[in-house]
Amino acid sequence: MVTKSVVPTIAGGLSLNLAYKNWSFDMQYAYSFGGHSYDNSYAVLMSDHAPGANNWHVDIYQRWQKEGDVTNVPRLTANYDKYDTALSTRFITSNSYFNLSNARLAYNFPVVKIQQLKLTGLSLWMAGDNIFMLTARKGFVPNTSESGNSSSYSYTPLSSFTAGVKVQF
Repeated sequence: MVTKSVVPTIAGGLSLNLAYKNWSFDMQYAYSFGGHSYDNSYAVLMSDHAPGANNWHVDIYQRWQKEGDVTNVPRLTANYDKYDTALSTRFITSNSYFNLSNARLAYNFPVVKIQQLKLTGLSLWMAGDNIFMLTARKGFVPNTSESGNSSSYSYTPLSSFTAGVKVQF
C-alpha cells in the first residue's frame, strides 16, 4: 500500500521588488514542498518494450548488466521482462519544486536628461519568464498535474527572454 499523497505540505509564492536610484528589479518565485506524483513519462523513458522506438532516460545507464551490479534499474531485454516498468513505487517522485517564474530589470532615465527630447519618460528593460525550476528529477514538472501523474503530453514551460524600450510622450 502506498501512503504518499499528491498534496504538498506547503505551497506558495514570493515576490521581490527592489528599486535603487533609476534602477528597478522585480522577481517572482513559486514553490511547493512535499507531496508525490507518479512519473509516467519517466516510466516510459525507462522501458525497453519497443527497442529503438523510443528514447531512454539517461538513468538507463545505471541498469543491471552483470552479476554483482547493485542497482534499482532492471536489465534491458527487448521486452523479455514484461513487468520491468509495471506500475510500482519505483516511479513515484517528489513533487517539491522551486521555480523562478519571472524577473525584470529596468533602467528609468531621469526626466532632466530626456526633457530636451520632448519625452516624459524613457526606460530600457529586459525580462525573463520560466527562468529555472529545481525539481527532484530533471524534466519532471510537478506543477502541471493536480492528479499526481505526469504525462508525455505535458511539456516543460518554455523559458523566454525579452527586452524593450518604453517611451512616454
